[in-house]
Amino acid sequence: MAHASDATDGRLWMGVECAATFLRGIVCEANGEVVTQRQRPLTGHAPAEAVAAVRALIAELLATESEPALFGGVGLALPGSLNRATDRCESNTLWSAVALDELRPCGTLGTAHLVSRATAALMGEYRCGVARGCQTVVYVEVGSELSAAMLHDGRLWSGATGIAGAIGYDSVDVDGDLTLQERVGGEGLIRRAKERMYRDRTSSLSRRGIPRDREIGLEDLLTMARLGTSWRRSSLPVPGFTWAWRRRASSTCSILSC
Repeated sequence: MAHASDATDGRLWMGVECAATFLRGIVCEANGEVVTQRQRPLTGHAPAEAVAAVRALIAELLATESEPALFGGVGLALPGSLNRATDRCESNTLWSAVALDELRPCGTLGTAHLVSRATAALMGEYRCGVARGCQTVVYVEVGSELSAAMLHDGRLWSGATGIAGAIGYDSVDVDGDLTLQERVGGEGLIRRAKERMYRDRTSSLSRRGIPRDREIGLEDLLTMARLGTSWRRSSLPVPGFTWAWRRRASSTCSILSC
């Protein structure tokens, strides 16, 4: 397990988020202050193309500073969980086909530190966000798949093989094949709100004076939820879903002990 306070003040740190369709890279100071940020679409579908894209982005970020010695290291955040036993990323994205050893060499930056996206988010909150000062934290990432990360007594806990918190393949079967992200994620909620607004002129969104030709945003949905409207009752998660989510949360606690 790695200790959560290994950062060195006065140096720059590089991080790259490896998502299913894009790469996002930043250069930041030890306090979390972002110095440089870049985002590139991930257009290739082959593992070799993904690895090449990561290296190209790292080289681009490295070139933003005149002195490479300023960098203290680089970290890569991948979806799902990282299985040390198989040296693979446990995910339903193309990253599952990439051998982790292919991502580690980073030239003058040395060896990249690989973590799951949930772990990277947890560490960001622990060092610079809402979990600062906490010693025990559980972070659950909600997306097309679920993953979790845990900090116990100031130290990361990832289990014997690194897959503690791997709950991404446990589907939430509420309305057929809906994933949790489609059910409660921002994009899914907005899509269902639009469908109802265009189908029913008496919907809460229409009554609140939101033009039908204007894009609906999350703020609109939050306003409707706070007002306790009929839209909330029909569009937000139903009791059956709440039960399913509680079951997933229970699974999280069990898997975190792996």
